Amino acid sequence: NTVLNKGGDKDQQLSDKVLIKGNVTGETVLKVVPQGNGDNTASAPGNIFSSRDGISLVQVGGDAADNAFKLDREYISTGTKSPYQYRLFTYRGGQVDQQSNFLGDKPVNVDFRLQTAYLDSSGNVVPGVDPDYNNSNNENG
Repeated sequence: NTVLNKGGDKDQQLSDKVLIKGNVTGETVLKVVPQGNGDNTASAPGNIFSSRDGISLVQVGGDAADNAFKLDREYISTGTKSPYQYRLFTYRGGQVDQQSNFLGDKPVNVDFRLQTAYLDSSGNVVPGVDPDYNNSNNENG
């Protein structure tokens, strides 16, 4: 279960988590049961991805491939008309926000986080919420 919210600070990341102090091999599919209304997780200046943003789902103290964990679908949403598309992103090493560490005394080496992002007209993944959402939603009713 995961409350789809802004996330960020450790106490705002309301989710079941997978915590692994060692290494990970293979691939695991994550089924996230969304709760809440959603919110834009992109808070970094310049609308860039940041390891502080979003909701940490999996933390690994050892090593893990970028594709070791994936969602059971392209993105998680709070509903069919929601502008918030939560996708899974991987941060490792010095990119990891240790203030969001749920492993206790072991530093997080790889962090898999849900963050809001959308596909632009060229198919690029962009942080935040599609700016055309309000226009298309108003046109469609």
